[in-house]
Amino acid sequence: MTTQTVSMQQCFSWANEITRCQNYQALTYVFIELLKSFNWVDSACAYEIYGDRKKRTQARHIASEILIRKLPLDFSAETGENTYPFLDNRQLPEHIEIVTLAEKTKALLPVITDTGPDRVIVLEGVFNDEAVALLNHLLNLYHNQVILHDHKERDVLTRLPNRQSFDARLMEVCEFYQRAAFSKKTDDKLSWIAML
Repeated sequence: MTTQTVSMQQCFSWANEITRCQNYQALTYVFIELLKSFNWVDSACAYEIYGDRKKRTQARHIASEILIRKLPLDFSAETGENTYPFLDNRQLPEHIEIVTLAEKTKALLPVITDTGPDRVIVLEGVFNDEAVALLNHLLNLYHNQVILHDHKERDVLTRLPNRQSFDARLMEVCEFYQRAAFSKKTDDKLSWIAML
């Protein structure tokens, strides 16, 4: 779908898809699939960035260790492998940023809230001014929904998921490992799940 063929009815349909999601997980998956449906987007994934909040100190900026969680979840990735080098030493932009990394054009869509972790949605594709404007409107809607779900699903102190979303996250992990069992891959780490 090109940006010139977007109708008012289509915009309301997208808004309905995004706002009817019952939790953050469902919201993010619906939003990623919506973005992938555009013919100018080759791929889309979301990242949650934990531990990157910088405290105001008189000392110079000290890099802290960060933990990055990718959505859709991929537990099969090697733990030592860096699949997101573009996020390691980079401050998240305040607005949508188009960058070229490894000869690929990426759009970084930041989602920064007070309650949850910093987030960024990374798109690969071809982005013109109309596409960026459309992405900006959709990102604003997604951002507002994320804030609503964060207040409901996250602990204020740790910003980690609370018991409201425990069953959805546990089911996601179980479904992944159920699919992995069919791949005949034996790994004793597959049976361990760590939850706070």
